[in-house]
Amino acid sequence: MPQDNSIRNGLQGKSVLANDSSIGPTVRRPTGVSVEHQVLAALRFYATCCYQAAVGGQYDLALSQPTVSRCWVQFPITPEQRHAARQSFLRAPQPFEGAIGAIDCTYVHLLAPRQHEEAYVNHWGDHALNVQAICDPELIILNINARYPGARNDAFIWASSTAKRVMERNYNRGERNTWLIGMWLSVN
Repeated sequence: MPQDNSIRNGLQGKSVLANDSSIGPTVRRPTGVSVEHQVLAALRFYATCCYQAAVGGQYDLALSQPTVSRCWVQFPITPEQRHAARQSFLRAPQPFEGAIGAIDCTYVHLLAPRQHEEAYVNHWGDHALNVQAICDPELIILNINARYPGARNDAFIWASSTAKRVMERNYNRGERNTWLIGMWLSVN
């Protein structure tokens, strides 16, 4: 797909976005990235379907992939965020008391890599990544973990996840009645 040079060399609507105060209040989390840059990064990603080359390579919008991801993907960590997440699940069409997210893993198929090819073969015999995602009732992604090849099972990914450590830390601090609904998970 040919790329439009105006998108590759800089977004022309930047000055319009900078003067639009209506986009400011919608930011959920302080990221150290201005609302203007968050919107520009999103537009660049949607236009090119790429983080690294397009977003990281733009001289006035040089952001790393993790920085861009932190602008939109936020697992509820603070007590206020967790309370809001529980309330959103209570208001859902199928309410679930205490839930703060819905979790599952899925395979994202890919071409066989040249190195460590066997690690990417899942139990179906396909080359894939095993991606864990947590979302809210509106299907907004709260956490995503795409680090592991397809040969890794869901329980391994959960055991290695930051979300598990956050849930355990809060449980050990006395928080009860807080759940992730979805796949079967081991607490060990």
